[in-house]
Amino acid sequence: MSDKHEARYFVVRYMYNDLRDEAANIGVVMASPATGRIKSMFLEDVTVKARADVKIDYPAVEDFRSWLERYTSDCVRAAAGGEQWVKTFEQGIEDHAGNVIRVSGPRAVLFDDFDAEIDTLFREWVAPRPSGRNRAEAATRDPLGGLRREAQSAIMRIIRKAIRTPVARRRIVSDYEIPGRVHRNKFDVAIVPPRRASSVRLFHHVLVLPDSEESYDQAAALARRWIDVRERSGNHKSLTAVFYSRTDTPVAPPEEATALLKHDKIQAASLDDLVEIASDLDSQTRLFPSPRAGGLRSGRRTGRR
Repeated sequence: MSDKHEARYFVVRYMYNDLRDEAANIGVVMASPATGRIKSMFLEDVTVKARADVKIDYPAVEDFRSWLERYTSDCVRAAAGGEQWVKTFEQGIEDHAGNVIRVSGPRAVLFDDFDAEIDTLFREWVAPRPSGRNRAEAATRDPLGGLRREAQSAIMRIIRKAIRTPVARRRIVSDYEIPGRVHRNKFDVAIVPPRRASSVRLFHHVLVLPDSEESYDQAAALARRWIDVRERSGNHKSLTAVFYSRTDTPVAPPEEATALLKHDKIQAASLDDLVEIASDLDSQTRLFPSPRAGGLRSGRRTGRR
């Protein structure tokens, strides 16, 4: 007897051109009447699928995701009433989709592990993993890759210069990875205390670009990643978003982006602010205690012998 259950899923698409049916797959939504579960997965940063001739409307994507989260919660509560809720859920998604955000489906799929199945669907439909030579080509697609590396290097350089306590400097880690509810999220720099009860301090860049809306999108993408981390492991972590630009003049965090980050419990800072923040961390020696006196006691016992 098969243990497989049936589920139905939608592929969420961002429409570049409605008349030409040009779109990019940005997410997957899957619902199972047998288990009463609904789950969605979206690209961490939809701007990676932006085209040179079409700018992605990030607020429209975020509005759809926010609505879907609320709607999913309502439908999960109604799941105890029988399998009819799935049809209601599907109809609601189709009705809410508009000119920019469309859905393709529903399609049927069999599964024995709900989470593994939606992860597979996400890789196949939204973010397929390149192999061989295509993997190296895919790694160069980010037009802001060089600027991102500059930002990470600047953050690390400032923190290492400001923190002079040797034991504290050994706790500075680059490319620090934390599993979230959906993704594995990597941050530029982390200061990881030896005590598990102490807070891990995370720092990550937000690029300030000529278009203010694109800068806002950068902040929103970071906020989405932080929400993903907090939903999986919300305690003992704090994040500082460091605004970075190639301009010689100091960059002040844009007000709208700062308000968004503050709403999601992320501290906003410029590079100048980071100097002071890192210097304050260096003085918090209680986070980096010296070795306890156990070795000295051992030495005294040796002397008595």
